[in-house]
Amino acid sequence: MARRGEAEAGTTLFGGPEPGEAARPDLLEGLNGPQREAVTHGDGPLLILAGAGSGKTRAITRRIAWAIAERGIPAHEILAITFTNKAAGEMRERVAGLIDARGAWIGTFHAMCARILRRDIGLLEGYSSDFTIYDTTDRNALLRDLIKRAGYDATRFRPAAVGAWISNEKNRYAREDEVRPEGGLEDDLFRRILADYGEAMRANNALDFDDLLLKVLELFEAHPGARDAYARRFRHVLVDEYQDTNRVQYLLMRHLAGFHGNLAVCGDPDQSIYAWRGADVRNILDFEHDFPGARVVRLEQNYRSTQNILDAAQAVIRHNSERKEKDLWSERGPGEKLVVVECGDEDDEAREVAMQIRALVDRGARHDAMAVFYRANFMSRAVERALRLSSIPYQIVAGTEFYQRREIKDLIAYLRLIVNPADDEAFKRAVNVPPRGVGDKSLEGLLETARQRGESLSRACRSAEARSTIRGRARGGLEAFAGLLERLEPLAGVGALLALDAVLEETAFLEHLARSADPDEVDREANVEELRTHARSYDETWPEGGLRGFLRTSRWSATPTASRPTSPR
Repeated sequence: MARRGEAEAGTTLFGGPEPGEAARPDLLEGLNGPQREAVTHGDGPLLILAGAGSGKTRAITRRIAWAIAERGIPAHEILAITFTNKAAGEMRERVAGLIDARGAWIGTFHAMCARILRRDIGLLEGYSSDFTIYDTTDRNALLRDLIKRAGYDATRFRPAAVGAWISNEKNRYAREDEVRPEGGLEDDLFRRILADYGEAMRANNALDFDDLLLKVLELFEAHPGARDAYARRFRHVLVDEYQDTNRVQYLLMRHLAGFHGNLAVCGDPDQSIYAWRGADVRNILDFEHDFPGARVVRLEQNYRSTQNILDAAQAVIRHNSERKEKDLWSERGPGEKLVVVECGDEDDEAREVAMQIRALVDRGARHDAMAVFYRANFMSRAVERALRLSSIPYQIVAGTEFYQRREIKDLIAYLRLIVNPADDEAFKRAVNVPPRGVGDKSLEGLLETARQRGESLSRACRSAEARSTIRGRARGGLEAFAGLLERLEPLAGVGALLALDAVLEETAFLEHLARSADPDEVDREANVEELRTHARSYDETWPEGGLRGFLRTSRWSATPTASRPTSPR
């Protein structure tokens, strides 16, 4: 007897022979009925409503492999998009374990857009393919300068707050004349900084994370020929976590799937929690309206939880007003009953956590087999205090991402300057590392001179006339830095390791680290060596990529294939 939600074994899912007869057993083996339906669906739009723990990643990766192996679709005609590097990496690994998918684009929205822009951003005025990608730190540093230059107090109008506001407006895809200020920031400040920010980014040949998506959308809308080239290439477009897409991502998918009409999306409105960063749940709720004739497949069998957990979750979820009905079920039996403990405040809650841990240890559990998750950072203090008072050993799992470490960002700034001398934010970071006596006042003076001359800080620094406006030790420091940049400039076309080693040698960077050593910091020299290992590995895997290619992978993995790095082109 077929279980709930499972198609009967003999059901024909699309025209032609029975799936079980024509399929390679390894691609459909272990799938339930709805998963098979999602995998073997042919052309036309497809909505996969995947409940939590229902095996959606398995369905998506098998669908990619099925398209290549059973339908004969070339791998390079497949585009699969997800939201995080980790999810994209897992998807690539799973597909590679099933079939040779070299040529398929499998990655995040941002990685996909970065790759498109490396090829075609030259169609947009003022940009070249060597653009720099600014992270949040770079963006806030630029905004701080713009706020001060506009005559506002950067302590009152914090760069992070202004930057978040700009990002929100971009994610909503509001045009500048449609922007409405909110949250206490003054209208004239926002409008002026928004315009200044766009001009400065263009002058720096730089894009922020939001720009990566917006510039592709701008490219597609301004140059239909470029858009159509990609739309014709990708015969099948797949999007995971579709409930988290925003307006820009929605429009990009419509463009890319506009020629063949084969858009398959997977998601769950009940798991949409990112409205605060622009996600629009209507994208998945309205999918059948936006793409008429779409097939809807519901993945309702849960492989992680017992039925009691699923029933409790669904009892809460059913109160949501905007959703698509699903009935999650499990073969794992009812399981233990849920326990709800009501606490007065975070301290009371933390004490309860400590008590539960001690009770589990008394019954034979090990400390290192337990984990405590807290919903907000402020809970950390209360939990740590309760654990210490109960003599419970613990470890805080946290840290700084590798490419966000100070010494790594310093070195990357030098490498960015080599390939993109117009990158003013990289200049500001590198100019005084190691210290050259160039203080904030001197840097502001050079910036003003560069602005008057209509050139980058790097070019102004190399001009004796521009340096003559700077007094004291800073002038000599800038002259030395200018000479350093001239010596490093020819390295733009060499391998990543050669360029990095040249920077290390020219700047005596390791000696600088030794002089500025902080006993409370991790081994910074080991981090530099790890960066060298990364550069060496990149050069060996993709020797044609060079320094430019290495920099394009230092923020996130932009690798679009399932098995190995690809050309930065």
